[in-house]
Amino acid sequence: MIIVVWFIYFVDAYNVGYIGNDNEKLQFLQDFFNLFSKHSIFNHYKGFQDINADIIKDLSLIIHDNDLDISISQSIEFAKLNNLPMLVLSPGENSDFIFFLEPSYECLASTIKNALNSLNIVEVGVFWIYSQKNKKIVDSLKKTWDKKLISASVRGLETIEEIKKIYGKIFKSEGIQNYLFIGDSEICQTFSESFESSYLARQGNTAIFLNECIYQVKTNGAFILSKTGILYSNTSTEYNFNMIKPYFSVFQENGLSTYQIARMFEKIINPCSFDIVNIQNNKRIIVGKADNNDFNITNTAIYFGGKNESTYYSRPQIVISANTGFLNPPGYSNVYQNVKYQEGTYFAVEKVNKDRFYFPKYDLILYDKVDCGVSVFDANYSRDCFIKHAPHMGNAYVPTINTITINILKQLQSLEINIPFIGGGGSVSVLSNKTDFPMFTRMTSSSTLFTIAWSKLIDLYGWSNIMIFYTNDSYGLAIYEVMKKESLVEGFNILNKEEERMINPITDISQLPIYYDRINNAIDIGCNIMFLAMSDPSPFFWLEGLYDVGVKKGDFVYIFFSLTGLDGLNTTGGNYTKRAELMHGSLFIYNAAWVGEFGEKVKKDYLNKSNDIWARSFFIDAVLSASNTIDFLLIQGKFFENSTEFMNAQRNTRMEGCTGTISFDHYSNDRNLYYFNLYNFYQDNASEWHGDAVLLISPLSPVYYTVLKEPIFANGEFPSDMKENYMDCPFRESKIRDSKTGEGIKIGISISLLIISTIITFYTSRKISYTEIQLLSISCNAKFHDFLTLGFIFVESIQLIAIGPNFVSFNAFLNNASEYLSLNLSKAVTFRNTTFWVIFYSMLFSTYFWLLILVLSTIKLCGCFEYISKKIDDIKIYTMPILSNYLFIPVTVSILSIFACDKAIGLNLKDTYLNYDCKMMCWGNKHIGYAIPACILIIIYIPMAILYRTLWQEDNKDLNIRANSKFLVVKNLAFVCIIVIGKLIHESYQLIFSIVFEIIILGLFRYIFYIKLPFNYDRANYLLKMMYLCIIWNTFVCILSNSINTISYAWLILQLVGWLIIIPVGLYLMFKLPNNYLIIPHGRDIAVLFKFEAGKAFYRQRTFNTAN
Repeated sequence: MIIVVWFIYFVDAYNVGYIGNDNEKLQFLQDFFNLFSKHSIFNHYKGFQDINADIIKDLSLIIHDNDLDISISQSIEFAKLNNLPMLVLSPGENSDFIFFLEPSYECLASTIKNALNSLNIVEVGVFWIYSQKNKKIVDSLKKTWDKKLISASVRGLETIEEIKKIYGKIFKSEGIQNYLFIGDSEICQTFSESFESSYLARQGNTAIFLNECIYQVKTNGAFILSKTGILYSNTSTEYNFNMIKPYFSVFQENGLSTYQIARMFEKIINPCSFDIVNIQNNKRIIVGKADNNDFNITNTAIYFGGKNESTYYSRPQIVISANTGFLNPPGYSNVYQNVKYQEGTYFAVEKVNKDRFYFPKYDLILYDKVDCGVSVFDANYSRDCFIKHAPHMGNAYVPTINTITINILKQLQSLEINIPFIGGGGSVSVLSNKTDFPMFTRMTSSSTLFTIAWSKLIDLYGWSNIMIFYTNDSYGLAIYEVMKKESLVEGFNILNKEEERMINPITDISQLPIYYDRINNAIDIGCNIMFLAMSDPSPFFWLEGLYDVGVKKGDFVYIFFSLTGLDGLNTTGGNYTKRAELMHGSLFIYNAAWVGEFGEKVKKDYLNKSNDIWARSFFIDAVLSASNTIDFLLIQGKFFENSTEFMNAQRNTRMEGCTGTISFDHYSNDRNLYYFNLYNFYQDNASEWHGDAVLLISPLSPVYYTVLKEPIFANGEFPSDMKENYMDCPFRESKIRDSKTGEGIKIGISISLLIISTIITFYTSRKISYTEIQLLSISCNAKFHDFLTLGFIFVESIQLIAIGPNFVSFNAFLNNASEYLSLNLSKAVTFRNTTFWVIFYSMLFSTYFWLLILVLSTIKLCGCFEYISKKIDDIKIYTMPILSNYLFIPVTVSILSIFACDKAIGLNLKDTYLNYDCKMMCWGNKHIGYAIPACILIIIYIPMAILYRTLWQEDNKDLNIRANSKFLVVKNLAFVCIIVIGKLIHESYQLIFSIVFEIIILGLFRYIFYIKLPFNYDRANYLLKMMYLCIIWNTFVCILSNSINTISYAWLILQLVGWLIIIPVGLYLMFKLPNNYLIIPHGRDIAVLFKFEAGKAFYRQRTFNTAN
């Protein structure tokens, strides 16, 4: 029985020899081997010299634990010589009796090469723990793979932070996207964790780990090339067990010879075969097979970024993001100017990629899908939107210029979404707080500095008074508080009431009417300077409100604090016409743009793509600043993806941007920038808008400024701070508005008076019988009254020219002369105030006096009053030709002028004022006291003047030249009609009045031919026709002048040419007439006749005797 047991034990046992110096490993191998062959014996030998022939015949297997080349060579020779299976615990290539636990270096290098080629990898970073074995793997790969390979090794004692620095400095700075890791039982996990914390496990990158990393790597998307059968190893022990298991499992079968063992090793073991393991959802999944000939992924693999296919970038991508759109949350109006500013962001990204000055191994990518609101913050909408976009927003974000940035930063902070914000605009002072907003910096200064700059300029420009309106938000409040403090320091006054200065943010025109009273109160103050400390889009809607209450271009100089500038002309829901009317000549202070040589160069490049909009430069610098920070961190081996590191580097950066030197204040989020530009918004003659820099300012010291160009103001000159009254009126020009009511009353009264006086004239003229005139056919001596009649023709013609269409633009002299001859009061500048009243009173009282004389002359007095009656008759005779003829047009024009109340300073009728004396308010008691006598006078005077002009010639025995009475009535009524029409439309509708005037004069001219003899003297008829032709020609030239824009000299020449033809031809025809029956005796010229007519009796007698 004992013999049987012993036999079984002996047959079941294998004798294994171990060559090596690691007792711990020996024990490990022995324990593992006993799992398959329990009674086997392990013998420990120092080397081959300890194994003699007697020992060899009892051995079934030798395990050699020495990877020295000389030792391996001895192993191969020993195994072949003794036909004894030998398992070498190092890489190598199997032969007859020699087997290697790990694939050969050549096999592994070829497999890795196939993997790299299959994944389209053209450059790789190899990171490995230093050992002879790993060095040989790397050297073999370098020989096998002919593309770019960068390698770095560690000793295995480094921490994660130390390894991250190596990743950053050696691999990341070179733009390496694909990595091969060769580790051991201790370091693979460190490699993997360092890889993830270095932000390398991202889309576009690939990581391949080898062998023993199988149980240490948990990075989703990573690949592991592991020997077949070791997938489920979770520890070093399990890994080693699974590695050696295929060999040891052979010994489960008892009694195998050395030849049988060797053949079975050859049959079941392929040392150059690998599983392609992919980490998916923290699990190891075999997705394919690989060997030295092929790399074949057969199942779905997950790559970095979560995609199931590899992403290839020619260069690795650095992503930044921006809200480049116009969308606000649903239900709110969109804002489009943000799109224009973000053009600078797009340009800068393109420039970075083109110039390759920053991170030349990378491409800068702009993620522009962040549509979470431009100017309106809706907490729920914003939260959901940013949660959706945050994974794609990259390493920095360029926000909009609007104040919603404050709320967004707070919200992201609460959501623990840490993305550095680099503002290309926006100057709200709250954002200066580094503690509250640690993830924010900006390319511009705080609005506080802009306000201080303005406080200095107020004094520089000699202004002492301003008005200010501000929005009830963080932006407007901050500016207003600084402005109030500065007003005390600098000594200027804020004139509008404090309780009326603050307004709620305005987003549409429906919010404006509640502020009209405040606007009107501000207008009444009379200050020219209005500060609009408002966040967008409020200041531009405010302009519309000003326009709606009657403010015109040049009434105010507007000071903006909004970067929107000229883009505010066309914002959503805005009225371009209203905004453009008032924005011309406005001012705005902001940081200086396009500074220095670099700034000018970038500006030139930008102009090749877009218009020169200076505000874009700050968005360009936002991108360049972010790029500079990223480049700095790459060079330092640090990680720009870490928002804390990014912000630390950003705050310590110093670089040249297109807006000057960029550096940041260590105690705030603001840029160290003390130079600003004063920008001037204006529209040129071609209707093109400009936003030119006119001053370079340093506001934080005693004012230092450089004049770049003269600003353009709406009123054409540098404005004072307070308005002056209109001319010598008790109100300002800005308050003047058209009064439809006043104009309507003027039209109604003028037309009514015309109708009434015409009816009375026709009525009275039909009651009087007129003598038919006959052409002079006998010789008679010319009398003084004959000269008066001829003078009527000339003077009336000049007066008609005066009340006709204006031609001052091309013949100022004749225009002024005719104005004075007719007392035409259309020229309010000439006939104003005292002059007007002197003329008005003179015409009023002289005409009433004449009418009184006419009344008194009808009363027959006797006795001692007979002398008085005779003097009244004499006065009547003398005044009749003057009042009824010479002064007919001046009186009518002057008296009707009292109704010229078509301008007002308010909305009520009593707010209208007399055009010729703005201190006279219309339709009050005083004005009505003038208007009623004027109405009565016109109604009586016009018929009486026409009637007595006819009666004068009927009763005058000393008059040879007589006029057709019907012609006198028609002519004078036509004059009245012209005067009334002129009062209604002369100033407003020049061309229409010119045409109407021409039609009336042509009608009179035609009437002359109809009645044939307007006068009984042929020379007078020719003179009348000649003068009317001059009037017709002059009016025709005026019509052309009002219709066609050309140089005024052309119309003057045309006017003079016409007259130089008409007058000489008329005079020539007059001289060619037959006998002149009106004879002027020798010595009786017009002067003598005037003395004779107006002199005393003895002078008349003496003159008469002398003549005889």
